[in-house]
Amino acid sequence: MFKSIIISACSLFSCLTVLCQKDVDFKFGNVTAKDFDVSSSKIVDSSDDAVILYESGFTHFAGNNSNWFDYIYTYTRRVKIINKKSFRLATVAVPLYINDDGDAEVLSNVKGVTYNLDNGVISSAEMDKGSIFSDKQDENHTIKKFTLPAVKEGCIIEYTYTITSPYTYTIPSWQFQNEEYPVLWSEYKVAIPSTLTYSLTRQGYDSFFINKAWEGKEKYAVNKTAPNENTFTISRELFVEANTINHRWVEKDVQPLKAESYISSPGNYADKMEFHLASTYNGEEKSNEIKTWKEVTAHFSNKKDFIQAFSGDNSWIKDLPGSISDGDLEKAKDIYYYVQDNYTSTDNSINKYADLYDVYRTKKGTVRSINLLLIAMLQSKGIYAEPVMLSTKENGFVNPNYPVLDKFNYIICRSVINGKVYLLDAADPVLSFGQLSTDCYNGYARIINTNRSDSLYLLSDSLINTDVSTLSLSNDDNGKIAGTYKQIMGKISSIDMRGKMSTTNTDDYFKDLKNEYSFDINMSNKSIESLNEREMPVSVQYNFDFKMNDDIVYFNPIAPPDIEKENPFKATQRSYPVEMPYCTDKTYVLNMQVPAGYIVDELPKSARISLNGNDGTFQYLIQHNGDNIQLMCRLKLNKATFEPEDYETLRNFFAFIVEKESEQIVFKKQ
Repeated sequence: MFKSIIISACSLFSCLTVLCQKDVDFKFGNVTAKDFDVSSSKIVDSSDDAVILYESGFTHFAGNNSNWFDYIYTYTRRVKIINKKSFRLATVAVPLYINDDGDAEVLSNVKGVTYNLDNGVISSAEMDKGSIFSDKQDENHTIKKFTLPAVKEGCIIEYTYTITSPYTYTIPSWQFQNEEYPVLWSEYKVAIPSTLTYSLTRQGYDSFFINKAWEGKEKYAVNKTAPNENTFTISRELFVEANTINHRWVEKDVQPLKAESYISSPGNYADKMEFHLASTYNGEEKSNEIKTWKEVTAHFSNKKDFIQAFSGDNSWIKDLPGSISDGDLEKAKDIYYYVQDNYTSTDNSINKYADLYDVYRTKKGTVRSINLLLIAMLQSKGIYAEPVMLSTKENGFVNPNYPVLDKFNYIICRSVINGKVYLLDAADPVLSFGQLSTDCYNGYARIINTNRSDSLYLLSDSLINTDVSTLSLSNDDNGKIAGTYKQIMGKISSIDMRGKMSTTNTDDYFKDLKNEYSFDINMSNKSIESLNEREMPVSVQYNFDFKMNDDIVYFNPIAPPDIEKENPFKATQRSYPVEMPYCTDKTYVLNMQVPAGYIVDELPKSARISLNGNDGTFQYLIQHNGDNIQLMCRLKLNKATFEPEDYETLRNFFAFIVEKESEQIVFKKQ
């Protein structure tokens, strides 16, 4: 999925150079009436809310006052707004970083214009530069925001800005493919001095319209400071001439990422590239600049709340309310459930710092703060615990080859008790001890510890959810068919159920369930058990009865909650992997007495099929003996992730299941 090359002087001429015809001569402000008409484009259709007409980025370098370079990144975008759903594109957010020493990224040269076409005449409205405002996210992150004026359906918005940054370890990445809108032209250019060497990670499936590389030369003004013989610091401006590596990449008529079922984050598969500093050369020696994970995680380890989590002197942690059991595992569970039940998560950010004492006192904080407090409490009782940072599925994959903190967005706790590892998230109120949300199972994760640096892989293929449902139907004394249904949910289904029931109530749940039946039923003895016992499986149980009167009755032997109603894979082709949240083992058992006064006229046939050998199986085993009908239906998927080349067989597998589970028993009145 990740393809890497090195951008340096020695690799320049190994780059593919393609210069195509019909290049774009874009000029900011040069909007014509022709630009408003996108009907001729082959990739634009009536369902699109907006079209990105042009998008470009350019990164080059300038000398700074710290003996080195800044990168200067200029971004430009022109968008046709088709309807109100895309008005949000007129509000632009630009993230900026400042380190603990006060070295800040700077936003400049902001321009924004909205163009409207009325009766063939173009009017323009320029953005007031005073309308730019700041939103401080935390001590290291600020977002600059601005909104373009006079936006209405059919308009074109255009804006540009420049960021100057001293953080040359990474230069801005570029994504050619938008997740929602078609892009008619997307290009990225870099001009990198030969003193810097970057590795480039390419992701995606589409080819370049233009991929051009050439060598240049540039003169850089660098302010060099050094102590003189009198121990005074002097500064002098040096002009350094260096070769540059120039590159231009263009993609044209890029389709938006298609919304496909079972894909964790579409951005994982978008056409994009990222850059990471590999080495530097100061004229005398070459220095390897690829950071280690140990160096990068030290950023967190030195923060006060991380230090507090491992401190042996957290005297403010008093004896926890309730009984703390004797054994380490029992102690850990008591502490975990105490934090989970008494502390409220306010934010998922892993960058927002908070004093753990304040979190302890106010009983609220970010996911980071709550799980660090959990670690501090476990440590105070002599139980080994440490933080782990990860990227949730929605946030996208982390490339393990490049230690970039901004790729992570979540922190959990890893505890080792009696030689067994437990992963804990006390910020999620529905998880049991040792469980994580399926959203956390997104591949690479990193342990944060001052004494060691290590990694984990959290994979959906390692999760399995086992559901068992039973339905018993028999004739009662009133000429009705009486039934008892019970479902015992697996660990993951139980989590989902607890989350669902936190936003509804039992009456509404069973009301919706009753409506799923294709015939009238009377429900009684309804219950949902173990909702508050997080280490127990949730079970749903109810009794019901119904009556048959027709001469011929078509009856589906599978209860509505257990039927695969439709194939989740509707598209005939697929470009990206199928990423299910977990492996599945779902069993349904029916024991049914033939309704009084009826005979079985038709019965579905038994069937067994497998998926790609051992990837999955489906069994539908039914038999009719005398007065009884028995059915066992089982779906088992032994893996959660399927590559695109397996899509057709997976789609056909589920098509067979849907068709089979729709088959009905035909009862005929005697």
